[in-house]
Amino acid sequence: MLFKEIINVNHGVTLAESYTVIDPLFFCPKVLWDCDYCIIFAAMKVLFRFLVASVVVLLTSAMPAAWPDDGDPNAHWAILSIDNPVYEAGLQDSGSVVSHDFTIVNTGTMPLVIARGTTSCGCMTVEWPDSAVAVGDSAVVRATIDAGRKRGDIEHYATLIYNGKHGMARVVMRMTVR
Repeated sequence: MLFKEIINVNHGVTLAESYTVIDPLFFCPKVLWDCDYCIIFAAMKVLFRFLVASVVVLLTSAMPAAWPDDGDPNAHWAILSIDNPVYEAGLQDSGSVVSHDFTIVNTGTMPLVIARGTTSCGCMTVEWPDSAVAVGDSAVVRATIDAGRKRGDIEHYATLIYNGKHGMARVVMRMTVR
């Protein structure tokens, strides 16, 4: 949007009837004369547009190409499968520590990487493999509960975050503490 300006105080230019442009990116009037202030903002605008374009190019080039549609919605993903995701530890004494090894299998078509594990209680810990689980291979996830001074029925779970389509799997440990 062009308009006439008698004196441009913002830029220190006192030329009568100089033309300015309102830049919507920086919300700053720019004089179209040879002003150092305007040149700096013009350079910043070019640099900003270059950075935005670079980020867009990097993000779109890092995205995988469209997968071929072979009709299987689970194709091209890591899938974490657990035969028995619930472990019943039965009757335990107060202060006991109970561990169980859950066997996981990668039934997907990509290597399985577990990024992190969280637990529902501070008395429970979970350990998972550090390296990727190849397609068709199995690994062990160990969950441990320290019953401490708890009494009664206990049910805690560990959630595993991984690189699959659903990205989350859960193992559960149950016991009764006397």
